[in-house]
Amino acid sequence: MYTKIDQGLWRQMKQKGLSETGRLLYLYLFSCPHRNMLGLYSLPQAYCCADLGMEPQRVEEGFRELEEAGLLAYDQEEEMVLLTDFLRTNPLDNVNVQKKACTIFQDLPQSPLFSLLVDLLRQMEKPYSLLQKAVSARIHKGSGEGYANTEEEKETETEAEKAEAEKAEETEEGAGAEGFAPRRFHPPTLSQVRDYVYERNSPVDPQGFLDFYQAKGWMVGSTPMQDWKAALRNAESWERWQRQERQQGAWETHEKRDLYESGGDLWPF
Repeated sequence: MYTKIDQGLWRQMKQKGLSETGRLLYLYLFSCPHRNMLGLYSLPQAYCCADLGMEPQRVEEGFRELEEAGLLAYDQEEEMVLLTDFLRTNPLDNVNVQKKACTIFQDLPQSPLFSLLVDLLRQMEKPYSLLQKAVSARIHKGSGEGYANTEEEKETETEAEKAEAEKAEETEEGAGAEGFAPRRFHPPTLSQVRDYVYERNSPVDPQGFLDFYQAKGWMVGSTPMQDWKAALRNAESWERWQRQERQQGAWETHEKRDLYESGGDLWPF
């Protein structure tokens, strides 16, 4: 199983101030052989001890640190872990993948983590209506209540499922010899780029990113762009942004030193 670990994950661990144990354990949970495409899976802490060569107390402290940072939730009774950021970095690409995820989900033991999972799904940019419905049904079943959608909920789910199915069909029908069909691309607005840069705490300059790709006709090499967010994530490694960050850091350091030497107030630095 392929799992994506992007630059944002490293930045997030740094922002959360995770310890060495917390960082190692978090990376392990994203890539261990026990994981699945949901980021919700059975994982006795004893497995972590064996795989990482850690003492049980250290593993428990690591789990507690990650829970306090809001990066995971753990069901002690069922020994299940839920990575709260897994589906954001590893989205379910189409309705067929989502159906497979539903099958995996149905094999999991009943857990209070399901309520958190359905909340995370509702916050996703992409509507996971099939998976939401499956999770909600098990939540109500586990509570002993019947699951009955309102007419409005049914209509919303039906429309979302239909849209996803149509998108999957268009992809299959339009696929070329390599089984690939480009998606319709709409250039982002400056506001959208700013929001995504802020969300990722990215070093990319929003206006600079827009100007660069507008000048290139939104082409990546000789290929039309399909996903501007992926392009932005890739652009984070460009030397121009790294250089700007270094220059900004140097400027702040010099200004602090000048203020200190002049006897000035360092606030708000």
